[in-house]
Amino acid sequence: MTIQNIKDKLQFRKQTNIDTDRLIEFVNTVEMQIKKEIIDTHEGAEKYVFNGYTTDDVEGTQLIAPAPYSEMYVFYVSAQISLAENNIASFNNEMALFNQWYGDFTGYYTRNNMPLPKKNMFLRGYNI
Repeated sequence: MTIQNIKDKLQFRKQTNIDTDRLIEFVNTVEMQIKKEIIDTHEGAEKYVFNGYTTDDVEGTQLIAPAPYSEMYVFYVSAQISLAENNIASFNNEMALFNQWYGDFTGYYTRNNMPLPKKNMFLRGYNI
């Protein structure tokens, strides 16, 4: 999925024409979360370089999460629009859907990529 795909789906679902800069901001938030919480905790993280998207990335850049998990981006942005409109019921529903897709993607990624070993923890000077 691309940022343009998200924009098109939002226009169809919510009849909204979100500002591209704001849309990129929301997508960057989700991508940073995916990179930090999922990708960077597994082997092969070096394959994914993410420094944030710009307007140059709207058309052809593929987002990290593949289909069908890429629907999470649409639900996250839709939730942010609902929050701005003070439509709390829609916000709650859309965030629940985002969280479901995010959890499904986390499970998919974890099943297909080896987690990195946990760092040693120290407690009162003892390595546990």
